[in-house]
Amino acid sequence: MKKTKIIIDGSNIAFASRNHERKPKFQNLEIVINFLENIAKNSPIEFKIIVDASLRHQIDSKNKLEQLERIGKIIQTPCNHTADEFIIEYAQRYPEETIIVSNDRFSEYNTENLSLCNFVIMFDEVIIKPSLKQQFEVHNKDINKGRVENVCKV
Repeated sequence: MKKTKIIIDGSNIAFASRNHERKPKFQNLEIVINFLENIAKNSPIEFKIIVDASLRHQIDSKNKLEQLERIGKIIQTPCNHTADEFIIEYAQRYPEETIIVSNDRFSEYNTENLSLCNFVIMFDEVIIKPSLKQQFEVHNKDINKGRVENVCKV
């Protein structure tokens, strides 16, 4: 069975809630990583978090962000490019096996046939809608049937 690839808009996640200094929170990324690692224990998924290069200069914990980059949990885009560009390009190459998690509408891109889910960070938990646990199961069923549906289209 193919694994569903979940691409996380990490900059969007970090900015979802801010600390008392109004800086994007590294903790938001940790919450999402823990959530997805728990799902991956029992489900055919893999995930990547991609962030804008500028995030390292804005986030409340630059050292922790760089540590996750070094071990490959987070991918930073090259300067002068946004994470959105790479997220959309990857998803367009493999629409039948990719789900994007972001609150971005990607209005400047063609997102037809792409699976998009929204999220909220609340009380140190992430809620993803439509439910990611259910969506990747439906997504994989559609992959195995040889067809794709917009299972998470918002």
